[in-house]
Amino acid sequence: MTTTISLPEFPSDPTCKRCDLHAAAKNPGVPTRFFEQSDPGSRLAPLVVVGMNPGVKEDATNRCFSGPSGNLLTNVYLNHADILSHPVYLTNAARCPTLGNNEKPKQRHYNACWGHTDDDLKTVASRHPDHIVYLLCLGADAYASISKHLLGKAMPLRHGFNNQGQTNALGFVDRFRIFATFHPAAVLREQKYLYPVSDHIELLSNALNGKLPTPSSPHLVDPTWPTPPTQKSSLLFGETSST
Repeated sequence: MTTTISLPEFPSDPTCKRCDLHAAAKNPGVPTRFFEQSDPGSRLAPLVVVGMNPGVKEDATNRCFSGPSGNLLTNVYLNHADILSHPVYLTNAARCPTLGNNEKPKQRHYNACWGHTDDDLKTVASRHPDHIVYLLCLGADAYASISKHLLGKAMPLRHGFNNQGQTNALGFVDRFRIFATFHPAAVLREQKYLYPVSDHIELLSNALNGKLPTPSSPHLVDPTWPTPPTQKSSLLFGETSST
């Protein structure tokens, strides 16, 4: 007997005009999607991967992470049994493409799109009410957007690297654990970034599966004071006897 598993719906918003990026998009509002290689029936904690914004191919197919960066994400970053045993969702901090050469969305675009991201995070959290929701931010822009709205201030990517697994302070307080790594597009440009990415993904995988080491309590020893020197030992250091 085949069991039908219902997945949360993340609708596209083709009529979205919250910012100017929609004007040049073929499919404005490219939606969040479930990553089909992960386990839809898993009772484990969910993972939401947050990228920057769709590229040309994603805009053409109305499907996030379907281009070169998506291939690297799905075939390398997420190609771990300990990750794929969890339900995984893919999304972007901005939902429309930027068509200029090396042009990125502006802060106003991310701010305009936050309502979509917020709705989708709430959908994931409500679908998995007994679990922490893990977030993996890909690159500086995604991390800045997530940290602004869940931590209260847009932080640089280095902050994310130094605070892996931090909990959110806003929204669903203590429902999210935030991780960060380099965007796949950065790795395609500079393959040296793949080494820290590997470390970040390993840390995320361990956190998802409760394998992070727990530091033990330190063993504190009370300080001791040196004993006063005896007359005999004092003479060894050239001191004269008072007798």
